[in-house]
Amino acid sequence: MFDCNDGYVAERFVVDHDLDNLVVVLSHLDRDHIQGVLPFLKWYLTTWRPTETVPVHVQADREMRGKALKRLRQTLGALRRWHEQGRVSLRGAVREDSPRTILEDPTTSAWAVDLLLPHHVQELDMHLKYPDAANRMSAALRARCGPHSLLIGGDVPLVSWETLDTLPRVAVVRSPHHGGKIDEGGGTLSLEALYQGLGAEVVVHSVGTNNGHSHPRVDHLTASRRGGACRVLCTQLTPRCDPRPLTQRASALRNPARVVYPYRHRAAPGSAAHGGHRRRRETPCAGSILVELSSSLPAVAVDPLPGDWHDAFVSTLYSAKCL
Repeated sequence: MFDCNDGYVAERFVVDHDLDNLVVVLSHLDRDHIQGVLPFLKWYLTTWRPTETVPVHVQADREMRGKALKRLRQTLGALRRWHEQGRVSLRGAVREDSPRTILEDPTTSAWAVDLLLPHHVQELDMHLKYPDAANRMSAALRARCGPHSLLIGGDVPLVSWETLDTLPRVAVVRSPHHGGKIDEGGGTLSLEALYQGLGAEVVVHSVGTNNGHSHPRVDHLTASRRGGACRVLCTQLTPRCDPRPLTQRASALRNPARVVYPYRHRAAPGSAAHGGHRRRRETPCAGSILVELSSSLPAVAVDPLPGDWHDAFVSTLYSAKCL
């Protein structure tokens, strides 16, 4: 599990797919990346797999100060206690000179998960030179199965991607920073060069209907499409594609979400399913997106499929960016 913003959604996904042998990576400590980790792990460790020890890789990127860090302190404090009790095994989310494999098939090595960023030296530089630039210290992962790979970009900016000797060639990318601005800190690498170097067939932008950062940015969408050579999918409808996304909510919820039931959107705001917390109303577009890597054909499968219900839905929008 790479980050977790909504513990309820993560819990339902684990139950429906009967998953175990969990490994958690916290890319960095921004609230939208970790606020669901504590409730999810409480449930997992007490109800779902009470005898399992969960490896948790944490990329610490700031000092623990200020009232705004209350949830962060709670999360890290709980992880520390569970580590002492033998329930979790805390580890750093940082690599040395080469990518570090944090998970692999012990029998065939047919698949593995590698920590690509950040470098240990880069992490030290960030603490010394840019103590408030959390994104520069974000972790990035590559999951690989045979010759095919999937990249999870965290919130890694362009200046950090430049530290790689070569960009990994991958089939699918979960875009860095939710399709947002990643050119902080200067550098010479461009968005176009990043996606050209990665060569992905599919880019997934994890966005929110009501996000206040205008994600996904038009320049990020344009670069990731690579002139139409790459398929682009967004998890939620934003004003980038329709000026009034909430008017499309009812229609979007009628889509047969075969990947995973859209719990986040179906549950009533303030309901027990959301832990009593009120949620902003959102419009799922592609919704939950499933990417499967396999050593057999089809080697890379992405749901929703091209030409499926998702394409029919976005074809009705005012200015869809993914067609």
